[in-house]
Amino acid sequence: MQSKLEQPGADLNVLTKEFNLQTGEVAQFVRGAGGAPLGPAQPLQDMVFGDSPLSVGHLGGPVLVGDDRLVMVKVLEHRKPQVKPLAEVRDGIVAAIRKQRGTDAALKAAQTARAKLEAGTSFDDVARELNVTADPARFIGRGDPSVPAQVRETVFVAPKRATSPCTGRSS
Repeated sequence: MQSKLEQPGADLNVLTKEFNLQTGEVAQFVRGAGGAPLGPAQPLQDMVFGDSPLSVGHLGGPVLVGDDRLVMVKVLEHRKPQVKPLAEVRDGIVAAIRKQRGTDAALKAAQTARAKLEAGTSFDDVARELNVTADPARFIGRGDPSVPAQVRETVFVAPKRATSPCTGRSS
């Protein structure tokens, strides 16, 4: 199949019939995002948009997409990148800004809480100030799925302290 794809004048329709392949069309295959039903498959992205992009009218492939599909492509058109209309991207931009603001606020609150804990304020007082509740202390194993992996890893690599509470920073 590969050698037939590389022959001058190779025809996708002839190859699909010869090898009894399923055909389909991807209306738009976008750099970085791909296109349905192929998704963003990186090997396909590399072939279509790589250092030597696949030229219009040329065939490319076969490329493994997922665990069970080989894809051959024929590029019908390359379009220059275009700015999307604001109406089309507005909701995504607003969501990204809100998420970033929430992340920034959470980080600031965590840093303030940590500073208060390190200064000697009780855990219960800090939790009340933040208007959060805390579960009572309990045994947590290294593989406990109820605690995020990053938290477990930080706790289990932190040095054991004899007198003061552990805040994740080693002295």
